[in-house]
Amino acid sequence: MKTTRITTGRGSHIVPPLDQDWSALLKLEWHASIASMDTGLEIRVSQTDKSFPSTYMVTIVGASAHSDCPFDAAWTLINGIASGGRAVRDTT
Repeated sequence: MKTTRITTGRGSHIVPPLDQDWSALLKLEWHASIASMDTGLEIRVSQTDKSFPSTYMVTIVGASAHSDCPFDAAWTLINGIASGGRAVRDTT
């Protein structure tokens, strides 16, 4: 998914905004897209197995992958990747 941050004189917002009607996978892809935009890391999300449709793999391309994450764990993992990526970016 491609997201864009629109900056105005009063702040910023993400386009497209998160839609609660999206599938869990699409919500995670949206979240990963924002984290990628903020950190410069390429982050991908995929379903791990069709027989377990509520588990996901989060991959930092060229670095590591975490598999069999339920939605909440995958969302939290993406938050951690984004925080770590921003911290590294801000100290280099």
